[in-house]
Amino acid sequence: MPLINWYLQTAIQFKKKLAAEFREQLAQTIPTNQQEATLRRLAQQLREKKVIVKLFLRTPLHAKLYLLFRDDKFTPVIGYLGSSNLTYAGLSGQGELNVDVIEGDACQKLAAWFEARWQDRWCLDISAQIIEIIEQSWARDELIPPYHIYLKMAYHLSQEARAGLNEFTVPREFGNKLFDYQAAAVRLAARHLNQRGGAKIFENVYRLETLIICPKNLVDMWKSGYCDKYLKMATVLSVTMVKKLAELKRYQLVIIDESHNLRNRDGQRYKAIRDYIDRNDCKVVLLSATPYNKTYLDLANQLNATFVKGNHKGLPLRRTAFYVGATTRDCPYANGIEPINYGYLFQKIKNSV
Repeated sequence: MPLINWYLQTAIQFKKKLAAEFREQLAQTIPTNQQEATLRRLAQQLREKKVIVKLFLRTPLHAKLYLLFRDDKFTPVIGYLGSSNLTYAGLSGQGELNVDVIEGDACQKLAAWFEARWQDRWCLDISAQIIEIIEQSWARDELIPPYHIYLKMAYHLSQEARAGLNEFTVPREFGNKLFDYQAAAVRLAARHLNQRGGAKIFENVYRLETLIICPKNLVDMWKSGYCDKYLKMATVLSVTMVKKLAELKRYQLVIIDESHNLRNRDGQRYKAIRDYIDRNDCKVVLLSATPYNKTYLDLANQLNATFVKGNHKGLPLRRTAFYVGATTRDCPYANGIEPINYGYLFQKIKNSV
């Protein structure tokens, strides 16, 4: 009994191994329309029992035998015996050698030989596994939701980052001095250092020379509440003083708080901010809890202030992040503030810009 169980477990392992190899083969194949149609047709034939696939495990089996049964009283069975595998290349594109067998007694012996192996207890039906693999592959009848494709891409692209987060920790000496995103960068850099012998942690927007344009009543809050803690290299300018922009040096990043105030593209403040951004090719972050007041044209005007002039036919050349839901009491990089993709916004309102 134990020996039978061992054989059974071995057979199951071989069955799983073959299924995994077939799944991997499909995953590495560059899909074509013809291959997709062929696999779908195979799955349908397997479901309808027109095709049955079995795996013979009792002994190694290398024979290639093809038997054709037909309604003919003279030659009811025809056999083909030779070296051709049941593949397109094996049947048509290679120098194989095969012989046809039409003599009645010889064909009956070949059929008996095949039937003995087909009915063997260690000849396992794997049709259901093949159907399942096809239905889970790119050849499936049901279209894969784009979100699932996005999740799969994100999973594989973040694999190294996740490995770094799991394998390394930040030294205790740092204590609570690092933000979560900084600690994550250090742990990922540690993995690169260990795997490749070098790493570089890029400077983020906290260290960019930043110009903050905000309403006059929020200047003190920005200076004392955030710049002293998070934006050491920032300058805060009241929106009432934007005429001074012409005299200021170039800042790499411009944060416009309460950007919904930039609704009037004919206003002097609007033009001053737009000219400064164009002249210095700044990166821009717009903050607003109320992106538009009456119409989407309000939103269009805000984005227009940050786009490169004359670029209204395609996506903006300047990368702009628009944070919706932020209030003046929120740090622009705090959790919970959702950036909207600038390209999506531009496509939606480009006819208004």
